[in-house]
Amino acid sequence: MALDINTQWSAGKKIHGYTMLEDAHEGSNSIWGKAKSPTGQTVFFKKYTSPSSMFDDWYQGYVDYQKEIKKRIDEVSRSDDKGRNTGPTYRFIEFFEQLGPDGAPESMKSMDYYQVLEYIDGAKDLETYLTSPDTTWNDRKMFASVFMFAMKTLHGDRIKIVHADLKPKNLLLIPTRRQDGSSTYQIKIIDLDMSILMDKLAPWHSDGIRYPGSPGYFSPEHLRGQVPTEKSDVFTCGLILYEILAKEGHPYDRQSDLQIYEEYRAPIPHLRGTYGSPELDDRVARMLHRMLDPDPNKRPTALEVQRQLIGGQPVRRRDAGGGVRVSRPSVPDPVETVRTPPVTPVPAPGEAVRIPPVTPAPEPVRPAAYCKLKNAGHPEGVRVFPNTAVGNKFLQVIEPEARRVYCQEHFKILFHDGKWFIRHCAPPDENKTALNNVPVSGEMELHTGDVIAASNADGTKTAMPFTVEIGE
Repeated sequence: MALDINTQWSAGKKIHGYTMLEDAHEGSNSIWGKAKSPTGQTVFFKKYTSPSSMFDDWYQGYVDYQKEIKKRIDEVSRSDDKGRNTGPTYRFIEFFEQLGPDGAPESMKSMDYYQVLEYIDGAKDLETYLTSPDTTWNDRKMFASVFMFAMKTLHGDRIKIVHADLKPKNLLLIPTRRQDGSSTYQIKIIDLDMSILMDKLAPWHSDGIRYPGSPGYFSPEHLRGQVPTEKSDVFTCGLILYEILAKEGHPYDRQSDLQIYEEYRAPIPHLRGTYGSPELDDRVARMLHRMLDPDPNKRPTALEVQRQLIGGQPVRRRDAGGGVRVSRPSVPDPVETVRTPPVTPVPAPGEAVRIPPVTPAPEPVRPAAYCKLKNAGHPEGVRVFPNTAVGNKFLQVIEPEARRVYCQEHFKILFHDGKWFIRHCAPPDENKTALNNVPVSGEMELHTGDVIAASNADGTKTAMPFTVEIGE
């Protein structure tokens, strides 16, 4: 029978010293929920279902990659005088691995990967604020300013991280006050599961595969099957800033269409309010439009955008609470970092801003593509990566008839030369793998609509069918 997720993770269960405060919620690549640490702290607790040490050959690379992301985030995460984390993202508390699942036969156990993250209390995501009639123009300016301040930090030389899956739901805003009593917001960028280090290729990389992201917020590089860069983040930031600041809202009506991106159909936006003068308003509007240039080399940096949003003025000083003060009082100042190194000085008026060279993304083998396996229990499909081994560990979670598969690797999904393939790899005494009722021999190419199933020797009897979807 299929694995019931809540039988292995329910409220009150203890894992690695943490007590679960609620039943597990299921996400696309993990299960998660609130938990209490051994010291009584409320935390966000996550167990990954993908990658898996059982059938993903990039599992260990992913664990090491996340450790490096944690190390870099820790370097800029500080606490203010009230103990609040002032970094641009949630704080990574602990990573660990543990053999599981509980109660499974030893032959079906594997190392599971867990993350314990800061639980951000009192926050609402940006999408909630943008749909609220109570959100003012000044609120929107603050949202834009603190958002780009955080992105500038994420892309900076100390971190060098491309988020690669930005969207309003991944931006948490926390109302707070400066020491002078005025209100502002802190921002926390969340969901760094598939973020990319600028100086190290992701372990899940395979030429021509579309990098994970969210429909409506893909960059052109995502859709071309290229590795997203910091300029890809800037494109997505532009889509989000249109939603925050422009009367037009999302310039592409939340479509992710490479053709309309490349034709640069986004209008120069009309702002919902003013930044203090027609000249400043025009600069901001044109900056937002530049962010959506289909050529990543022509987009501004996050630092350039952030400077424009605070009026293009030099940073004068830091207030006692760590907030950045600028000379134009009409623009709210972000309160994002405390006791961090000074911001790089803004060029003098008339002096050109030096833009670091951007290394072009590698040319893809083919347009962006993905592979999903669908069945009655998962009509939306389960996405598989290249070299995914499908066996009992994989199948017991999504397929009631997984009892027909006894080995850890029954078949593999492969990708090379711009195409997807299947290869049967079970021992001789196991059931065979059939593709469209034909036993799989060697590598056989996959197409949308193909049916993969466990079968007898000649493919005449099948069970546990999956329908293939190949996406362009």
